[in-house]
Amino acid sequence: MNISYFERWFWKKDQGIGYLSEEKAKVRHEKSEAYVAVVEGQTIVDLAGKWVSVSFLDAQARPYLRYDFEAMDRRLFLKGAQYWGFDGQLSELVEYIIFNFNPSGAYVVERTLGSEVTAIEGTASTTSLWVEQVEFGNYENLLVTERGLPPIA
Repeated sequence: MNISYFERWFWKKDQGIGYLSEEKAKVRHEKSEAYVAVVEGQTIVDLAGKWVSVSFLDAQARPYLRYDFEAMDRRLFLKGAQYWGFDGQLSELVEYIIFNFNPSGAYVVERTLGSEVTAIEGTASTTSLWVEQVEFGNYENLLVTERGLPPIA
């Protein structure tokens, strides 16, 4: 697996800032200090203390899916997700969905489609929203795009 490490990610320029060697990134990981791992050039894993954000990029290097995990009970819980739907090759955003989850099972989903905004609240099992803590360099459990999120109408 091809992984590059950086101090942070600069979204406006779609590039990492402050290249880190694997050794320096590992030290940051062990100290729970912030760093970014770019996996296969298509996934940005941003680790900062008890938070881990995973952004998946499309063929035009635009983020289309982001997961935000929080460390709880020696595991990671998916607290939030964002989805961006683009109009084909254009950069026009046509759909935006925000998911917010609670370990109790409560969730809120807000969907913007054109000028229409809808919100859904409910409860569901959180089993698929938990993952094991990340070991340095082993990000596979974070690279899963299908998480069993609640359906949206």
